[in-house]
Amino acid sequence: MNRVLHLPDGSDINLLLITDVSPIGGDKDWQRYVVNFIGGQKIEIYEKRKYSETQILKQMPRIDFIKAWTAAITNNDNIYLPQEYRDKFS
Repeated sequence: MNRVLHLPDGSDINLLLITDVSPIGGDKDWQRYVVNFIGGQKIEIYEKRKYSETQILKQMPRIDFIKAWTAAITNNDNIYLPQEYRDKFS
C-alpha cells in the first residue's frame, strides 16, 4: 500500500503524517471531518459533497479515509478499500 492519497480536488495527502481524524460534523448537507497532521496543520474533508459552486472539494467518506490511513500506517494491503479509492494511491 502506498502512502500518498490523491483527492478529487488535486491535493495529495501523505497518510504517514496524520496524527488523528475527527468525528463527522457540520450540517447534513455539508458534513465533514478534520484531518490533523504532525506540526499542527489541519484540513477539512467532506463526507458526501463532491463540489461547490466555485470549486472541487476535498471529498471522501470518512470510513474509507480511515481504512486507507490504517492500511498505510500498518503496511497492510489486506484492509478492504473500495477500488475507486484504491486507485487514488501512488
